[in-house]
Amino acid sequence: MKSICLSLLVVASAMFLSGCRSSYDITLNNGTKITGVTRPRLDNETGHYVFKDAKGQASSIPAMRVRLIEPQGTSQNFSAEKPGSRKTRQ
Repeated sequence: MKSICLSLLVVASAMFLSGCRSSYDITLNNGTKITGVTRPRLDNETGHYVFKDAKGQASSIPAMRVRLIEPQGTSQNFSAEKPGSRKTRQ
């Protein structure tokens, strides 16, 4: 019984950790895409998104330059857009 519980715990831990490790695409207003290995967090004091880039170095981008932040590999239909940045259909 202990081995079954331990096995389930190991599998659940592996699934949890693999789901947390995701890269993010940051699309700027000019169309440039930047890949971050951590989820960008908005620093309200500076007005910058702070994240680690593909090389693992700390980076920041002014929030005004960011159009879209989404997990890497997702389509724009399921993206997490910045509030107020959604384009209206005509």
